[in-house]
Amino acid sequence: MSINYVSSGPGNPSILSVTFPPPPPDSEIVRQKVREFHRQIHESEGFYVGPWPLECNYYGAGITPYDSNDEKAIAAAKFAVEASDYNKDGRGHLEYKRIVRINMLWTEGLLFYITLQASDQCFYEAKVLEGFDSTHKLEMFRPAQHYKE
Repeated sequence: MSINYVSSGPGNPSILSVTFPPPPPDSEIVRQKVREFHRQIHESEGFYVGPWPLECNYYGAGITPYDSNDEKAIAAAKFAVEASDYNKDGRGHLEYKRIVRINMLWTEGLLFYITLQASDQCFYEAKVLEGFDSTHKLEMFRPAQHYKE
């Protein structure tokens, strides 16, 4: 499906054409793939989810894998460790070591589902919301429950 927008401002009119991908075919195979995707989200609380199972990638398709080397991902993981209660309540001082896995959901910004390793060699899961203004909010930080070495 295509939509053409015509703007007739000063000078020559401009035309913007937007083409949307076709909807996915309605079949039992597609429904099974989508059900499996949603099962992964439910069972892992969003931390261990494969890629969106359909060939076309719709905005808002759900939680999807994210590049663990991306600077936004690293900034969110470092923020999670620094903002965690582990660094506030006398349990010791954790430092970020590496991202093991990261998923992302478009919401009122980017919601990152991060599995990370800290300086104590333990693994943690964190949810960090990066707002549109690039501020971070720690939604959750806990010892990893879904990480499988």
